[in-house]
Amino acid sequence: MRIESYIPQPDNVEDILLQIQRHMEERLPSRLVIDSVTALNDLVPEDTYVQWVKAGESALRALGVTSLLTETGESIGPVSNSEISSMADVILSLRHVELDSDLKRALVLFKACGIHHDTSIREFEITPKGMAVKEKFAGLEHILRGSAKNSRDYVWQEAITKNNHELNH
Repeated sequence: MRIESYIPQPDNVEDILLQIQRHMEERLPSRLVIDSVTALNDLVPEDTYVQWVKAGESALRALGVTSLLTETGESIGPVSNSEISSMADVILSLRHVELDSDLKRALVLFKACGIHHDTSIREFEITPKGMAVKEKFAGLEHILRGSAKNSRDYVWQEAITKNNHELNH
């Protein structure tokens, strides 16, 4: 494993791409993780960012390298830029969610090309043994907005159940 650190500036974006490509050609890794492309996205114009990601992904695919790019943001959907989301084979969202005055973690798989996948929003935990995916968030809405609340249908069903229970006792 090799760890490199780059600090993108408006005048070195192309140089960074060339350095990464050179490292890929020299070492021939099977995987590359770029954590994160957010600084680049915030720094350069949108078209430059899209060109950078397209060029990088094209070069990596030609070398047979699987890449993982992370991006931080407030987007509810998979990726705000449709050109970039159309290039990705998998789009996974990990986010924090406030629920009952606790901070939970949510995971949803927006896209997985060529395979059927679970689209439910699930809770996950990071444990000493790794990541543990738990049950889906049931009866809640607005999870991806970061502040979950009970759905109207869930609240209505709970009220009916409680009322039926009281009538039967």
